[in-house]
Amino acid sequence: MKNDQHTLEPTSAGQRRDASDDIGGTVETDSTHETESTGQVVRWGDGDAIPGTPFRQVVTGDVTDGCVVAIAADMPPGLHVDEHTHSDEDQITIVIRGRVGASVGDQLHVIEEGGVLFMPRGVPHALWNLGDEEAHLLDLYTPSGIEHVFAAAGAHGGTPVA
Repeated sequence: MKNDQHTLEPTSAGQRRDASDDIGGTVETDSTHETESTGQVVRWGDGDAIPGTPFRQVVTGDVTDGCVVAIAADMPPGLHVDEHTHSDEDQITIVIRGRVGASVGDQLHVIEEGGVLFMPRGVPHALWNLGDEEAHLLDLYTPSGIEHVFAAAGAHGGTPVA
């Protein structure tokens, strides 16, 4: 049985060596030329704020060719995001910190720290902070585009929903 886990270890300048013998070989990289497609790290609290909303884009739809957008949110204690439906996007919520309740269709869920919840497009859902402290959520929407809806709502003083 082959090991499907692959890791890259640094080698000499500009090369990476796959640590798994299943793949082997080296991958040439140009360490002097960085592009947006080479990856990025965004710390919690960073990202591009969406004005008028509690959201920050941490990975934009532009860098994923519209495949996905990653949006971070700090959810205050007691906050309840009313039931709503996305017609075009699937939503995946990852609870980074805290404890969050959710309804998806007619099912109720409790998502603990580190838990992941999938909410398919076309299915009504709601989220709420069950804890006494701020919850940190990372929402992935696929395809991207909903960030424009959030920006429009924030610009007009509306309350965008996650």
